Amino acid sequence: MWIRSGNNAVQVTPSGSVNAWQNEEHFILGPARYERVGERVVFRGECHWCAPNYGPPPPAYAKDQPKHGKLRSLVLPSWISGDTAVFGTLDLSRNAPMPALDLPTEVRVTVKDDCLTTTLSMWNSGNQLTPILPAFHPYFQVPSKGFWMNMNGRDIARAIPCRGEILNISANAHTFKRTGELVVELAGIGRIQFDLPDSCTHIVLWSDQPAKYVCVEPVFGSPGSFGAQNGTWLKPAESGSWEVRMTLKRF
Repeated sequence: MWIRSGNNAVQVTPSGSVNAWQNEEHFILGPARYERVGERVVFRGECHWCAPNYGPPPPAYAKDQPKHGKLRSLVLPSWISGDTAVFGTLDLSRNAPMPALDLPTEVRVTVKDDCLTTTLSMWNSGNQLTPILPAFHPYFQVPSKGFWMNMNGRDIARAIPCRGEILNISANAHTFKRTGELVVELAGIGRIQFDLPDSCTHIVLWSDQPAKYVCVEPVFGSPGSFGAQNGTWLKPAESGSWEVRMTLKRF
């Protein structure tokens, strides 16, 4: 399914993932495709919400939740209208809860002019406390002349394929506390300004092919805290909402 606004087209999946965000002839996110990494052929480029857990779950939850949660593999009821797509619902009469964790879910994706917004909402419909550690997992396309990420005006990471230059980007994830404004720069295209709530406390950078793509992952809590006493929990009948807004400013 596609949603469009101005010169932007966004392809979305039945789980609320973004398979591609294209501005004019440039891919900003994605596209989802198979890539060869060493001796393996792997699927890359799908920009999904990790929910209810980011990363591998602790043993107590490993039976029910895979790494990065089940959400990206679900098929949710959906509707689409122009520049907005909605997947799932918090209304139990229309949507079965996620298995084992009783979390009815809604994902909303909107593209408006050069701004892409994705919002995850979950509701604890059970009668027990439920852990939650969501994150968004976008794949940025890396131009040959370079990718940069900075926070508060300070360069944190870069990948410049034409010079073979890589900083703080590898298949071993690099985790940073979010201390302020987050910006991604794509050489020859523009700057992507992130608008994130205070509940987004960490940014994780990852790529197994930094000359092609880089994941800049806003995490809503401390990585590894899912199910921990100091992690985030939803009370019975409590809901939570997490949003990532990305605005492209062309050069």
